[in-house]
Amino acid sequence: MADNNQSFSLVWFRGDLRLHDNEPLTMAIKQSQGRILPFYCFDVRQFGPTYSFGFPKTGPFRAEFLIESVQCLRDGLRKLGSDLIVRVGKPEEEIPKLIKSLNVPVTHLFGQKEITSEETDCEKSVHRALGKLDKKVESKLVWGGQTMHHIDDLPFQVEGGHPLKVFTHYRTMMESKNISVRQPFPSPSKLQSLPKTGKEDREVSVGDLPDLDQLMAIGNFGKWLQDHVQRDPNYKGDEIVKEGPTSNSKKHRDPAQVMTGGEVAGLKRLHFYLWEGRHIDTYKSTRNGLLGSTYATKFSPWLATGCLSVRQIYHEIKKYESKHGANDSTYWVTFELMWRDYFKWVGLKHKNDIFKLYGLKGEKKDEQREWKKDVSTFEMWARCKTGYPFVDANMRELTATGHMSNRGRQNVASFLTKDMKMDWRMGAEFFESFLIDHDVTSNYCNWLYVAGVGNDPKENRYFNVVKQGHMYDSKGEYVCYWFPQLKKLPDADHMMQPFLYKGPEGTFSLDRDYCEPVVKVNFKKEGGDHHRSHGKKDFKIKRGGHGGRTVRDGAPQHSSTH
Repeated sequence: MADNNQSFSLVWFRGDLRLHDNEPLTMAIKQSQGRILPFYCFDVRQFGPTYSFGFPKTGPFRAEFLIESVQCLRDGLRKLGSDLIVRVGKPEEEIPKLIKSLNVPVTHLFGQKEITSEETDCEKSVHRALGKLDKKVESKLVWGGQTMHHIDDLPFQVEGGHPLKVFTHYRTMMESKNISVRQPFPSPSKLQSLPKTGKEDREVSVGDLPDLDQLMAIGNFGKWLQDHVQRDPNYKGDEIVKEGPTSNSKKHRDPAQVMTGGEVAGLKRLHFYLWEGRHIDTYKSTRNGLLGSTYATKFSPWLATGCLSVRQIYHEIKKYESKHGANDSTYWVTFELMWRDYFKWVGLKHKNDIFKLYGLKGEKKDEQREWKKDVSTFEMWARCKTGYPFVDANMRELTATGHMSNRGRQNVASFLTKDMKMDWRMGAEFFESFLIDHDVTSNYCNWLYVAGVGNDPKENRYFNVVKQGHMYDSKGEYVCYWFPQLKKLPDADHMMQPFLYKGPEGTFSLDRDYCEPVVKVNFKKEGGDHHRSHGKKDFKIKRGGHGGRTVRDGAPQHSSTH
């Protein structure tokens, strides 16, 4: 039992829902000799509307994953002799309320420092609230392990940021200087129990976790879904049999797409992908896959919630390379984790510019580009009714499961911004709502990149969705998985462009089985991309001990985080 005469440190868990490699947790244990108050708050603002277009910030897939992750953290803490105090509200209100209710002094608050404005505004609010307490509580927010390379180890100042103009400059600098990755902090082995509370000396109320319905009610997700995303009841060709986001259960969803939140499941996935299946050996050749559970690492949901430490992944890969040897694929996973770091630094440097229409380019007086904001047009994309199966199948996977491959994300983003000419922020905020692995800087910086207002030196980068469909779904297996009615078509050419079918109406009917295209995409099978190229270029790099490798520094290929 905790001694109520000794001080405690409060650990504010945020985007670090794990026990391994948790610097704030380690610091708090050291500060108070194991007397800690583990705390997590489901911030109601994270379930409210997005800034520009009012989409629900957190949809059911990520919310369900988050609930599971918090429950796993609580289970882990209980095994160590402590518990997780859970509240639903605003941290700046719930943390002082908790501290005032205790019979012990709380002298320190430890937590992970975040990057983007909503999170940093919350930090400032918590700091101000602590300053109003009768007794001083020192707040220590640290960088922690949210990036592979620690911010203090960078060979440049993020605010100056010259190496951040393009990814290639950043990568070559980091590799040429051989910047090391810090060792993860070990998990604690034992903790003290929680202190007493109130005049009656009762056990502190740890609180119940909210259920999914409770969280979805905050942002009125059900109504928004019905109004903007769910299929038109008059559209008879939509024969999808998968469970959509209105289902609270995972049991009906494709097993390849079902992931359980929490540190235990994340570490299990890491062990499976590296050691059990050795899938990392072939990652470079499979990373553009579309179906199944092993074509990519799929670490991203656990990285986004902080259930997995990126440093833990890195050092586990190094351990794997020591035993089985390094190859292009093992390097490529760390290369793509470097992309993840890069976008963290871009977000830190450019702050709210990553959420603005003109992004990192800034608004230009001679800007002639058209950015549409028409909701009805946008909904054709959101409702999987663009008339291009490679786009619609990816969007259906997203809205039915919360997942989408890296290849799919690039294509649907390019189609929305370059073909439909829509405001890229509509797509980014829609992704924020639906993606199970949404990470603020990765999501928004990727959309900036594809839209041509980010860190891509080639502003007119373009993905021809018909050509891409032929390249990455040559037999039409993926599009037919999500649109079974396309199996009526004779070949993959027509599966990628159903509007070209001129056969007997008794077999396939565009009006009955699918839909007309919302825009025209120019494509000739022999000529590839006609009006724009997506412009990738290969070159060789050398890295100590690994020999020459072909690295593609075109559009970001960081599907290891998808």
